[in-house]
Amino acid sequence: MSSTDHFTLSNRNTSPLDLLDRLSIRRLDRSELKVLYPLNSRIFNEERLINSLEHDLMISLVAEINGIPVGFKVGYKVNSSMFYSAKGGVDPGYRKMGIARSLLYRMLLEASREKFEYFYYDTFPNLYPGMYHLGLREGFHIEFIQWNHRYKDYQVRLQKLITPAGG
Repeated sequence: MSSTDHFTLSNRNTSPLDLLDRLSIRRLDRSELKVLYPLNSRIFNEERLINSLEHDLMISLVAEINGIPVGFKVGYKVNSSMFYSAKGGVDPGYRKMGIARSLLYRMLLEASREKFEYFYYDTFPNLYPGMYHLGLREGFHIEFIQWNHRYKDYQVRLQKLITPAGG
């Protein structure tokens, strides 16, 4: 099976809980980012991962089930106290299983290990209602809202104070 093979729940003889039990999330180094591009293309129908990969510190995660990439999250250092989760998503065939929440919490953990105090991300509630509601359920607060002409939706910034791990 190649890394671009794609399966959905509809063609599996197993339950979402069985699949989630086989979920693994791992942090990628820059040389491994290529694994995210086919997944990004399926989820967002675009080739661009994020605007720039030239950041002092980036955290990139991939969620896999049985070695098949099913979700990802990419973010970076804004300054010494702030971490921005720039993009993430879950393959449509694997949604509503807790993968996005698992990726969010792993990204929060990785950011706390790097000693960041604040974690934030932007979302568009009409385009991606799941990420908007997930953030509110998980204790994020709305930092600002503005109309985004490119996406023709409100851009909502959700932010959370995090406690650095080990300290």
